[in-house]
Amino acid sequence: MRRTLVALVPLLLRAQPATKIEVGGASTKLDALGPVVVGKDGSLGLVAGWAEMSEQKRETAQRTLARRNAKRLEILQAKAEAKAAAEKQRGPVRRAFGRVGRLLSSVASRCSSVVRRLRRKRRAQLEEASEPT
Repeated sequence: MRRTLVALVPLLLRAQPATKIEVGGASTKLDALGPVVVGKDGSLGLVAGWAEMSEQKRETAQRTLARRNAKRLEILQAKAEAKAAAEKQRGPVRRAFGRVGRLLSSVASRCSSVVRRLRRKRRAQLEEASEPT
C-alpha cells in the first residue's frame, strides 16, 4: 500500500486542473489519475498509464469510458432492482422455507455419509467373522 502511495506522489504533484465531462446530465471530474472505470461486476478501477497517454488518446478514452460506464451502471441497477423485486415477491415465509430446505439438505448429506461409514464398518466386521482362523 505504501509503495502505491509513494508512486502516486509525482503524478499528484504534476496534476493539472480537473476536467469535467457530462454524461446523461451528470458531470464527472477527471484528475491526474484518470477516469474511474466501472467493471462488469460493479468493481471500480483506474486506467493504467493515464499519465503517459497523449491528449488525443485521453479524450478518446474519456468518451469511450463515459458511454461504457453509463451502460454498465444501467445494467447493474437493473439487476439490483430485479433481485429486489424477486426477493420481495418470494415473501418472508418462502425465504424461511428456503433456509430450512438448505439446512435439511445439509443434514441429509451428513446422515448419508454416516450411514455409508456404518455399512462399511459392518461389512468389515462380517468379513472378519467369516474368515477361518
